[in-house]
Amino acid sequence: MPSNLLVLGLIAISAFAFGQSTDVSVRSLPLPPVPTAATEKADSYLFQSSDTAEMRQKKRASITAMVSITASRLRDLNKEILTQRAPEAFGPPSVTNTENTSAIQQLSKQREETARELASWKRYLENFDLESQCGPLDDSQDVEFYDGTRGPSAKFVSDHEKAVVLIKWIDDVKGRIGPDGDPGNVAGVRWCSGTLIAPSKVLTARHCTDIDSGSWRTPRVNGTALPPEKLATLMEIEFNYQLDRATGELRTPVSYPVVALIERGNEQNKLDYAILEVGPGANGKLPGSTFPIAKTVTSETALKAADRLTVIQHPLGKPKRIDAGIGIERNPSEITYSDIDTLGGSSGAGVLDQNGQLVAVHIEGGCNANGGANVGVTMSAIAKSSPFFRK
Repeated sequence: MPSNLLVLGLIAISAFAFGQSTDVSVRSLPLPPVPTAATEKADSYLFQSSDTAEMRQKKRASITAMVSITASRLRDLNKEILTQRAPEAFGPPSVTNTENTSAIQQLSKQREETARELASWKRYLENFDLESQCGPLDDSQDVEFYDGTRGPSAKFVSDHEKAVVLIKWIDDVKGRIGPDGDPGNVAGVRWCSGTLIAPSKVLTARHCTDIDSGSWRTPRVNGTALPPEKLATLMEIEFNYQLDRATGELRTPVSYPVVALIERGNEQNKLDYAILEVGPGANGKLPGSTFPIAKTVTSETALKAADRLTVIQHPLGKPKRIDAGIGIERNPSEITYSDIDTLGGSSGAGVLDQNGQLVAVHIEGGCNANGGANVGVTMSAIAKSSPFFRK
């Protein structure tokens, strides 16, 4: 009869075979690392708006081939595990049974690694096909180089970009979680965007604190994945991660530790938001003593009056950028916009109205070169369940 090990293996196989669906958290987070074998030519798998049609076709063909090869390898491993004979459930294990168990364990480990590699290649293919770039060109601009051509004035952007932050995983995740910890593959990754909404509070997307997302593997201790409340404390926020107009070089970011996850939206109600508590920086002060606090509006009236939207963000963890456009649909819980470019890593960025008021949080990319729309969860929906905004 099958052992518990084989049963668990079958369950895991089913989960990977049928559970790797595309969801908001996978689409909106940065791209996972390219599998190790392809690291040296990672750029050859990335969508670039400057590529010719022929170059894009070749890139997509390369990614598709890797998906096919990896999927075939995973199927072979699945079959091999299923054909193994499990040891007897009772009595002392024989040498043969012990060897059999070890073989299944080794195959299961290979299978898990291959499944993650397949998820990574699928994510790269999805990124290529669903760039979350509205139209054929990326219209976003670096905040300090913004020329006013996207709608809001350069002064508007200058006034409001200072409250926008980059959320990243700390570099030394392993050192923080201890010798029994597994840092996963997120250490040092520039992860999401956010907005300072109080002297020590940053508003972002809920899925930025999810456990595992696609082929991203979040930290665990003794084999158990850390909960969102613990994951958040392995992150930090950075202000001023942007290009300096005067020099063209990166500014030195100003960092603050995330000390707590104080609110996390309800997944069932699609309230994809989170509020992070931020501690003092190197100067011993909270960020609100140095950086401006964004103005939030939670009324449905303000949402309906928002006729031009601006998203200041860190797409793919890059230096801060801005794009703007017009909302096409809005209801009390969601707002969509089809001409504002975003990418993975833009999750959690504030959606500003024409008055610079934060009316939504960007949560999902759905644009591509042929249409679609990106999505934000509205502040009016958040306010109805958030203790912070109900004060």
